[in-house]
Amino acid sequence: MGGDAILKRVLLADKDKYSTERLIRIFKENYSIWPQVWQNEHAFQAFIRAPEDGAVFVRIDDPSIPGLELTRQATAVYPQIQVVWMAAGEGYALEAFPRGVDAYLLLPATEEKLAEVMDSLIFKKVRYGEK
Repeated sequence: MGGDAILKRVLLADKDKYSTERLIRIFKENYSIWPQVWQNEHAFQAFIRAPEDGAVFVRIDDPSIPGLELTRQATAVYPQIQVVWMAAGEGYALEAFPRGVDAYLLLPATEEKLAEVMDSLIFKKVRYGEK
């Protein structure tokens, strides 16, 4: 389904075990990507500062994840990083794109939903050569 994806690095900023395990399985099986999982802001900083392209999937509806700040940091300085907001509802969708978010993933994630998001991210990289 997307084995030769351009994106090779993914960070999941999500503390929900079910959601994270599901996404990790889909990334591994369909994209041969072994995502890093949120540990703390220091690990996030190391991820976005790396020169390689990557995507950060931010659980925006979890108050224990500083999603707005993570988004601001990633979109302000690091053009090699694409940002995807994830939420259990559509309540944050309208706020996402004015903040520089590249895609929105409605949870629970399915292979089809993730494929749409990945196709969107890959299209942006190929078409625009940037975010």
